[in-house]
Amino acid sequence: MSALAVALSASIGSLLAISIGVALGLRVTQISIVSFDLARFGTPLSGVILVGIAIGQVL
Repeated sequence: MSALAVALSASIGSLLAISIGVALGLRVTQISIVSFDLARFGTPLSGVILVGIAIGQVL
């Protein structure tokens, strides 16, 4: 496989992944739990996930 083909396929795959991520992110921000929306809990939720992963790695 040529270097050009690898570069093109990587760039197209990256563009698709970013586009899908943005589209899903816009939908997820509109989910509401009780009176709060999920967008407000994004950073604390990701922090809890990262701490959970870290604890799992230590154990």
